[in-house]
Formats: sequence, structure tokens, C-alpha cells
Amino acid sequence: MIIDDNIRDQVGDTAYTTWKDAALADLTAMLCMSWLDETTDTMTGIVGDDGQHVILPSWYSEVTDVKSTYGTSLEYSVEYAKSDGWTPETKYTNGLTLTAPYLPGMVVAITGTHGFNRLPAPLTGILTAIIQADQSMTDRTDTITSKRIEDVSVTYANPTQTTLEHSLTPYKALLDTWKLCLSTPDTGGLLSMPTPHYDLPWWENIQDHTGDDYSYGTAM
Repeated sequence: MIIDDNIRDQVGDTAYTTWKDAALADLTAMLCMSWLDETTDTMTGIVGDDGQHVILPSWYSEVTDVKSTYGTSLEYSVEYAKSDGWTPETKYTNGLTLTAPYLPGMVVAITGTHGFNRLPAPLTGILTAIIQADQSMTDRTDTITSKRIEDVSVTYANPTQTTLEHSLTPYKALLDTWKLCLSTPDTGGLLSMPTPHYDLPWWENIQDHTGDDYSYGTAM
């Protein structure tokens, strides 16, 4: 799959090389796709409640055949309306319509080309944000709120969101338009692990440090 070179320019060679594969895996999970790369094969789709609309398991640039579970070819119509944002453009669809009603909930076999030969332009910003989130979590720049250069003092925030959730906030509406599932978390894989909040001395636990339900300094 071709990935726009501007992503490397924005995040830098080191971050791009280190985090690209992990970021692509997270993006794949967010979109509810099995993989992003363009592939021609046969997958299964589900007939919707109306008996005609079929929910596809990926973004398709071409559907060549639809068969029932009994191997019978089904007539259908399909509209490729989702542009990848490039010139020349490639258009995709995540659904098709059967000409004759079929049983709701039934599985049908979809043969065609799905996935991306080139990562769609709208998704490049999301991939960039994921890589930047990974890198900032590694060097902890995502939680730094203040610095003092002379005495090398650094203050860290206590975030209520994971680094990835915060980074993807501007892209949430866009991400929702590319998701193939109705509801899915915005984080996954290694990016869903908690962001560290404190660097405590080894002898001090969190209750002693903040008070919480215990007296401050009980173990001191």
C-alpha cells in the first residue's frame, strides 16, 4: 500500500520508521477492517434487516460477483461513492443492494477488490496523529505541562484521556465516516495501555503520595 510521503516529513524519519507498523495496525482496528492493503478475493457479507442491503466487510473498489450460501449468483447494484481524495481518484463502497429480497441475516459471498492501493488522503492525517501519539507517549512530551531549564524541573499532567484519545479528538467525526462497524473504541493494541501519571520513589505507594483514603505520609 502506498503511503503519502508527507507523513514521514511531518513526524520525522525516526518516529515514522519506529511506529508506522504499529500505527497501521491500530488504524486497521479502528476502521474494523481485517487489513488495509488492496486484495482481490472472496469474503462474506451480511444481508440487512430489509432483505436487500448487504453490509460489506471492507471498503470495496470493485465488486464482481455475489453468491448465496448455496452457490447461486445473486443480482445486485452497487454505488461507489466514497472518494479516496487523490487525483486521479478511486471510489469505494461499504455496501450493495440485492435486486431481489433475500433472507435478513443470511451470509452471502462477495468477490471483488477491497482495501487500499494507496491510503486515502483523509486517513493520512489520522495515521500521522497515531504515530505522533506513539512517539509523544515514549518521550512523555504528551504529559509535560511546564519546564524549568536551569534546574531541569519538569511537571507532568494527570490526564483523563489516553494519549491516543487526545490526539484523535479532532479526527473523531472523520474517523466515524470511515469505520465499518457501528461502534468501536478509538484505541487498541499497545496504544490503549495506561499513560503513566507519576514517578514515585520506590518506597512510596500512591495512597501515601496523594492522601486518598489514608493519612498523607502514613508510611513516611
